[in-house]
Amino acid sequence: MWNMSFLQEEKQITTAQRYVHIVCGAIFWAFSFTYLFFYQADVLAAGQHVLSNGQTHYNDFIGAVLITLALHILQLTVARFTKVSEWAHALTFFPSLLALTVVTDVSSNINKGFSFGGWYVALPLLLTLFAALVWGLGKMEPSDTSTASNGLLSRNMWINIFSLVAMFFAVGIFSNGDEAFHYRMRMERLICNGKYNKALKVGRRSTVQDTTLTKIRAFALSKKEQLGEHFFEYPFATGHLPTVLPDTNNLNVIFLPDSVISQHVRYNKVKLQYRLTDLLVQKKIGDFAKLALKAYPDSVMPKHYNEAMAIWKMQHAKNIPDSLLSYTEKEYKDFVIFINKEPKPTPLEIRRKYKKTYWYYFFYGKTQ
Repeated sequence: MWNMSFLQEEKQITTAQRYVHIVCGAIFWAFSFTYLFFYQADVLAAGQHVLSNGQTHYNDFIGAVLITLALHILQLTVARFTKVSEWAHALTFFPSLLALTVVTDVSSNINKGFSFGGWYVALPLLLTLFAALVWGLGKMEPSDTSTASNGLLSRNMWINIFSLVAMFFAVGIFSNGDEAFHYRMRMERLICNGKYNKALKVGRRSTVQDTTLTKIRAFALSKKEQLGEHFFEYPFATGHLPTVLPDTNNLNVIFLPDSVISQHVRYNKVKLQYRLTDLLVQKKIGDFAKLALKAYPDSVMPKHYNEAMAIWKMQHAKNIPDSLLSYTEKEYKDFVIFINKEPKPTPLEIRRKYKKTYWYYFFYGKTQ
């Protein structure tokens, strides 16, 4: 009778342990695959491209599956050789999540040379602390196993889940989270595949900017002949020299060959678009107007050029009747009335209404 009760209790505990292992494994797979496939794929592709000198190519799906599988095998190996209480089972995922962090902590400047960074010190230190913690927990008496008999609702289950979530946050904090670098790598890969429309959607609603990201985006717009149509709809940074023209000597690209950029910008038509855009970035409306009137004698211009010409015309010709204004010039007049009305609109209100116009940059943007 006592023997039967003992066997039933042992079977019950084993089932509870199995629940913990399965749920923790499933959560780990869901996080690792999602993190690698949807967030770090372009960063890993950049790392592989540089380290292989462009000889191999990273596959997002296969890479996410293989890395997650390898990390899970590592976790199973750790779990097999460590003796921790069931409430600390999530700890066996620590080496795998540490490896995931190291693998995805690719430097944003990896094209200038591979560096292991601070991991030379942090990795052995963290592994030593992990080994000490496992050894200490192995010496502890197991906690009351009755709490493990409630399956998915057990206290052990939730302790393990919260522990995993905490480690997931640590992965996100200490891996590469440079948003501009993520955008650049994504855009470069899409441009190399000729997917300019998709490339131009990357980071479209973000305020993140850097010089290389600006010039890659300008390159994609130029390839679509939309530089004068959409450039000022994005945040941008041109560095010390206020130009959006790609400089192949200083452009921090990884996938995009310098020869592709050089070949594109050598054409006079392309150089003209860059020159006009540069003048707008520098807010040199007079110089822009002179060049634009020569380049577009029929006055049919892209959106931002029309917006700049409206500023120039209204500055040099006061009190023009509305009947003689073009549609864009009427819109510009409405813009001036809006920003000067009483009570004054807030910066947020102005941005929401006019952030995709050149007028917003001209009055509120900063030149470099």
